[in-house]
Amino acid sequence: MKNKKEVILTGLFVAIISVMSFVPYTGFLNFGVISITTLHIPLIIGSIALGIKGGLILGTTFGVLSFLKMLLMGTNPIEVAIFTNPMVAIVPRAITGLIIALMFKFIYKVSGKLLVSATITAVFGTITHTILVITAMNVFEGANIISAYGGLIPVLGVLVGINGLLETGLAFLVVPPIVIALSKAGYLTKKTK
Repeated sequence: MKNKKEVILTGLFVAIISVMSFVPYTGFLNFGVISITTLHIPLIIGSIALGIKGGLILGTTFGVLSFLKMLLMGTNPIEVAIFTNPMVAIVPRAITGLIIALMFKFIYKVSGKLLVSATITAVFGTITHTILVITAMNVFEGANIISAYGGLIPVLGVLVGINGLLETGLAFLVVPPIVIALSKAGYLTKKTK
């Protein structure tokens, strides 16, 4: 990160992700068995605005803070066991930030349209995050999930699907207008487009 604007924007997004991670009902919305994250929104916007390096930094920040929150404040013992594994909490989120930045850059290069690129990236960035986290959970903590939930696995699948749809819809509505506003304000650099 060579210019001041990038450093400031990175710090701003790290601060937003940090606050949303620990302030109740901002980054993680829990309604009984349904748990929806909104932290993917600043991750997607920041990764689009900052490019590959920024996406990696923001994804890693999201993962580390999720890990710390579960370690320090987790209440469900199964969730604590699953999300205090760095391979589940940190790695998928770091990779997500990187993929989002690359995805936006590619889509923008092909389409040349900011709104189209931001919208597609918002939708597929959210789906990428969900798939990577679920895959990591199954690969690294599958035995814990099966022993804890056993016969409830189909129910969990439906809940994950509902969560994924809600998170994707939220990204679809929120990300494009903010990306357009950032572009008009001069916060999308040539290396992100």
